[in-house]
Amino acid sequence: MTNVAGHLREQNGMYQMILSWKDADGKRRTKSISTGLPVKGNKKRAESLLRKTQKEFNPETMQQVSDLPVSEYLNRWLRESVMNLPPETYGRYAYDLGRVVVPYFEKKRLSLKALSPRDLETFFRYERQQEEASVQQLLDWHKELTDALQYAVDNNWLKVSPIKEVDPCLDNSPVLFTDFITDWLKMMKSRVEITTYTSYERAIVHKIVPYFEPLHYTLQDMEQHPKYIQDFYQHELDRGLTANTVIHYHANIRKCLQYAFQIGMIRSNPADRVERPRKEKFKSEIYSGEELEQLFKVIQGDSSEFGVIMAAFYGLRRSEVVGLKWDAIDFENETISIQHMKKRVSLQRFKCCKNTRYGAGGGGRTHTCY
Repeated sequence: MTNVAGHLREQNGMYQMILSWKDADGKRRTKSISTGLPVKGNKKRAESLLRKTQKEFNPETMQQVSDLPVSEYLNRWLRESVMNLPPETYGRYAYDLGRVVVPYFEKKRLSLKALSPRDLETFFRYERQQEEASVQQLLDWHKELTDALQYAVDNNWLKVSPIKEVDPCLDNSPVLFTDFITDWLKMMKSRVEITTYTSYERAIVHKIVPYFEPLHYTLQDMEQHPKYIQDFYQHELDRGLTANTVIHYHANIRKCLQYAFQIGMIRSNPADRVERPRKEKFKSEIYSGEELEQLFKVIQGDSSEFGVIMAAFYGLRRSEVVGLKWDAIDFENETISIQHMKKRVSLQRFKCCKNTRYGAGGGGRTHTCY
């Protein structure tokens, strides 16, 4: 059991506990913990809390802090620093971290020990390019992150601070292709139809990023070696995907890299220098009369029976069957007009309200808040 020494210190009218111990290398370590007790009239309570903390404190468990997600660590640092910072400084830190920094890193799911300078450069680049942050905002966030990560170094949770050599205002550091295409996808949310965005999302999140993420290619790597893109296409074809599906992936990659070219991050679009698969001609297959009879017997009484019958007799698409409304049926003239379609989309696109209704009409999609 590690011997933990301790004493009380007065700071800003409050008692703080200062704990001290030697680590496995014989180096003296210290940690300050606020008691939350005002100095006046609380000395005995503070001393009792100090003795209890010394008895229960285990420096070995402190290493677990490095396994915390960055967002959780930042919130913890704020809580433990509240008594050590002037009120107005703490208020600014809490506002900036809660509004910008913590939400960003919540999505990245990085642990404190895995946080690298490149991750921080990517954060600042995103704020510069996508959110158009001012220089002063970038410098403020850099100062806050510097203080937070230095606290981790002081407490032996990190050996070195990954932000030391990060310049929040420079754009000359390499950018991972997977980071860039993920940020590009977010930008597309407000620029394309919801069905188009959902198609982009399925391809990028579930296919393109999982393939390239372990390879750690930068945008510059992709520009210099178009073969990396060609290798991806061949990998997907070898897995049994159709050429038409791979062509769809190619469209996503090309559009993303074209945007990188337009904003000056690469000098040319490497996707223009690869051979995309040849598009396969659609070959339709239809049921015979006997097969249809068997299908109707199997589907009889099922909730999807009506849709199967409409598709079989009238050649309707699934989206057209689901989109049928009563006003599309003319009983007098015995006709059906295909006026609406329903399409499957990701509901995560909309975050504007608690109560949301989704629908489709005339081939288009609607989103109604109420």
